[in-house]
Amino acid sequence: MRKTKTDKEAPIRKWERSGLSQADYCRKNGIPSGSFRGWLAVWIREQEGDQRNLAS
Repeated sequence: MRKTKTDKEAPIRKWERSGLSQADYCRKNGIPSGSFRGWLAVWIREQEGDQRNLAS
C-alpha cells in the first residue's frame, strides 16, 4: 500500500524533533531507511518549491 503525502510528512517532522540520526530514528520506528531518505528528498524539494513560489 502506498503512503500518502501526510503519511510521509509526519515521520519527517517527528524525526526533526527527535534529535536522533536518520538511521537511529528509522531503526527505532521500523521505517526502512531508504524509504525515509526518499520521502525526505521529495519533502525537501517541495519545501524549496514553496519558498520559490513565495518569493515570486
